[in-house]
Amino acid sequence: MNGPQDPLFTQDDLTTLTAIADYAAIAIENAKNFWRVQELTITDEHTGCYNARHLRAQLEHEVKRSQRFHHPLSLVFLDLDRFKHVNDTHGHVVGSALLKEVGELLVSCSRQLDLVFRYGGDEFSLLLVETAPDGALTIARRIRDSFREQHFLQSQGLDIRLTASLGVATFPDHAHSAMDLIRAADFAMYAAKARGRDGVCLAEPLPGEPRAEPQEP
Repeated sequence: MNGPQDPLFTQDDLTTLTAIADYAAIAIENAKNFWRVQELTITDEHTGCYNARHLRAQLEHEVKRSQRFHHPLSLVFLDLDRFKHVNDTHGHVVGSALLKEVGELLVSCSRQLDLVFRYGGDEFSLLLVETAPDGALTIARRIRDSFREQHFLQSQGLDIRLTASLGVATFPDHAHSAMDLIRAADFAMYAAKARGRDGVCLAEPLPGEPRAEPQEP
């Protein structure tokens, strides 16, 4: 096209091509804006983690996939111990910065296929696909240990130490549905807090399921 033996583009050709290019640029920008909006609807603005709405949607999807392919699905719930004291001592701006750093820590402790969510307040969760209770407990303990070692907000001249209480639940061992799995992980998390905080607790098995060995605090 437009080679040595071909006639040059006419002005009408150039006008048409310019119009097509303009429409293409608008379509591309609209697509980018659409995906930006989509990302905002599933992302927590303070931490960059996924939000609770996306957790519920993903969990429904993964539970169906788990039922179809007969593989386990685990959920970890995490609550920051005495986070209110940080807010009261340093203010909410520091508290928000700390939550963001917590989210980054959780992502760094996760595997490539795991998803990290901020569930609300100072609660986070991790969705662990194709992961049985033993594997989920290993990840939860690694997160607990990372909190014990972490010095938060050093980039802001602070040195905040923080621990976390974690609850672990697995489908179908501890729940029959997505919402039941959330409840089971949440109850296990509060059981960890009741045992003295800074620990990991596995959910109670459903009736008829074998009982796991007691978990370390």
